[in-house]
Amino acid sequence: HDRVTNRGIKFTYALEVFEKGHKTPRHTHLDAHELFMVLAGDGGRGVYKGNAQGRRFETVDLSPGDVVVFPPGLVHAIDNKDDAQGRLYTLQLMAPNDAFAERVQSGEALKSLEDEDICALLAERCE
Repeated sequence: HDRVTNRGIKFTYALEVFEKGHKTPRHTHLDAHELFMVLAGDGGRGVYKGNAQGRRFETVDLSPGDVVVFPPGLVHAIDNKDDAQGRLYTLQLMAPNDAFAERVQSGEALKSLEDEDICALLAERCE
């Protein structure tokens, strides 16, 4: 049985880790707001359609502590620049759940965070 929809989840959240040079495919959500809070990393970039005709993309550089919210229907993405120092760590929230939880469940399970991730996020386990 489907553990996500049977529980009536109204929103989703995740720790998203973007490798240096990562480019998220530009996409939209018909009904959901998507929020990203930058936890650590210096190369974050929010990308979105910048005008009513949707012909041009605008970008905004993101730093730790920054929050960006993409409303329903806005074409958007989060990238980590090629010249970033390392990984970009974000807390991602989506409300309502726009099949995000189902996509995550259908994907490949990932390993635990590495010491360098814990160091970047908590300043612990740093060499």
